[in-house]
Amino acid sequence: MALIGTLREKMTKWVVGFVAIAILSFILNDLFGNGPRSVLGGSDEEVAEIAGTSISREQYQAFIQERENNYIMSFGRQPG
Repeated sequence: MALIGTLREKMTKWVVGFVAIAILSFILNDLFGNGPRSVLGGSDEEVAEIAGTSISREQYQAFIQERENNYIMSFGRQPG
């Protein structure tokens, strides 16, 4: 029983430290990340990069619209 109490006391500090580091890493990633939702960086125009080719928001929307039109032509109804 004394062993469990000792582990509980010592491991609490490690667990709190680990959680604090994890939260801090998520915050820093949001601030300094390179994605479109980043606070200090990123571009609103680029939504993806595939094999080194940037995909703009307009290209993505055109692709989705084309796929929806193909679905409607094939099945005669809206997707969903």
